[in-house]
Amino acid sequence: MQGNDLASYAPIQQAVLFEGVLATYPKGIKSFRTWFASKAKDMPTLLNTMKPNELPLKSLIDSVNRRGIGTLVYTLMPVEAVPEIEHWLIRKGVSTSVEAYPDIETLAQDLRFNRSIHVIYVATQEQQAIIGMRATVLGSERAW
Repeated sequence: MQGNDLASYAPIQQAVLFEGVLATYPKGIKSFRTWFASKAKDMPTLLNTMKPNELPLKSLIDSVNRRGIGTLVYTLMPVEAVPEIEHWLIRKGVSTSVEAYPDIETLAQDLRFNRSIHVIYVATQEQQAIIGMRATVLGSERAW
């Protein structure tokens, strides 16, 4: 029961992959720092070196804050990164759920059972091929 509504359906939701869509790993000298931070499991440093992608991030903020569309953020980083990603998103102006998965195959398997998510935005065509029909390649330069 949600909002005194006894309907037997789940709300329509969407999802987005954090790496590659909302933020990208740096190139050049900063990538060396990112590599060390990932090996040391220093999640605050790792997330601070990542570059936010403006258009997908603005679309996420608009979907959650203005339109009220339920949006989940999935990450392929370790579980220790989830609170840091949530804090990173709050600094950008949006508060939403973040879930960590060990790999894209496990995420695709869980999405088979979660039918309320109608679309998931991913960064590459390889990820789209693994997830299936609900995946849309967005990349870092487009809004949804």
